[in-house]
Amino acid sequence: MIPERRIELVERAKENPILSPIAEHAWESRATFNAAALELEGTVHLLYRAMDADNRSVLGYASSKSGTKISVRDKAPAYVPREHFELKAVDGPVAYGCEDPRLTQIGTTIYMVYTAFDGKNPWKAALASISVKDFLAKRWDKWSKPQLMTPDPVQDKDACLMPVKVGGQYMILHRIDPM
Repeated sequence: MIPERRIELVERAKENPILSPIAEHAWESRATFNAAALELEGTVHLLYRAMDADNRSVLGYASSKSGTKISVRDKAPAYVPREHFELKAVDGPVAYGCEDPRLTQIGTTIYMVYTAFDGKNPWKAALASISVKDFLAKRWDKWSKPQLMTPDPVQDKDACLMPVKVGGQYMILHRIDPM
């Protein structure tokens, strides 16, 4: 972006960071960042990227009435890597797992687009879903089987599903990286 043409659309919360790693939770002991936010029933629900000592990324859950002061934070992850494209594919200290979630509600379903990375192959955009009812009840085992949205050999990150149809179809924005 050109600095002199940049427009600040939002203001960073003075409380930052609103989420920090919790050493007692092995799954998020190394780092927490890049939260997705979705407002449901007067509460801001967050799914955030958390890293463990092995550099595995999972998604944790927290919520807030104000959007900045966390009122609930789960002791276990809400979403963990489970498919070959997000499980560690090499030995050694590499990052892998589920990263950078984006949440979109369409009707009674919440769609999560996220970055799936096995530590070896190009990272890919993946999609999973859960009903609003199961999300609010924290029935994390109800997430659908994730599907890759990115073909080989494309490297794709930061995808987002738009909640409104354009020309009768839903749109997904991507950040495709040159390889």
